[in-house]
Amino acid sequence: MVVGVTSIAGCIQGESNNKYDITVKATVGGVITTDKTQAEKGETVNITATPADGYYLESLSYNGNNSYYAFAMPSEDVEVTATFAAVTASVKQYDIIVDTSIGGEFTVNTAVAPSYLKAPAGTTVSLTYAPADGYVLDYIELNGEKLEKGADSFIMPAKIANVYACFASEVNEYTVETQNVEKGGVVTVNRQTCGQGGVVIADYIPMTAMFWTISPSTAKRRKR
Repeated sequence: MVVGVTSIAGCIQGESNNKYDITVKATVGGVITTDKTQAEKGETVNITATPADGYYLESLSYNGNNSYYAFAMPSEDVEVTATFAAVTASVKQYDIIVDTSIGGEFTVNTAVAPSYLKAPAGTTVSLTYAPADGYVLDYIELNGEKLEKGADSFIMPAKIANVYACFASEVNEYTVETQNVEKGGVVTVNRQTCGQGGVVIADYIPMTAMFWTISPSTAKRRKR
C-alpha cells in the first residue's frame, strides 16, 4: 500500500510541473524576446519588441492570438511572432500628449524606432509609471476616458492621444477650504486637499483698487 501511494504522488507531482516551450520567430525590421523560454500553464510571459530604426511594431501575436506585451501561458507550446513595418511618408503618425498629477512619474513608449511621442493608428503604446513614496496610481485616462485598471498599454487611435495619469496619496486626504472674512482681498492656497503632515501654502491677494472712508473724528485724531 505504501508503495502504491508513493507512486501516485510522484505522478501527480510530475503533471503539476509540466512546462511548455516558448519560441520566438525571427522577423525583419526588429527583434522580439520573451522573459521565459519555458512556462507552466497560467504563468505570465512578458514580451519585448524592439523595432529597428525606421520601423514600427505593426502586430504581435502568440500561436495566432493577438497579444500586447504579455500573455498567460496556455497548456501547449507557444510561438511568438511579430510584424514590423517601415515608417514611410504614407504612414501617418499622430501625436501623443502626456500629462500627470503630482505623486509619481509617467512615461509612454511607442512601438516606433527611434521612439518619439508619435505613433501610427492601430499600434500598441506601452505605459510605464512609478508612484512616489506614499502614492499609488489611481487611474489613467486616454482622451478623457479611463483605461481599464491595471492597463499597461493602449491602441493608438487615428487622432491625437491625450494621456493623463492620476496618482493618489495612500494616506487620508483632507479638504482645504478658504474663507474670506474681510473685504479687500482674496486668500488662495496651492492645493485643495492635503494629507496629515503635508504642507499647504497660503497667499493673500489684495484687490487692485481699495479705498477707506475717513470720518471727521478719525481725521482729527490723525492730525494730533
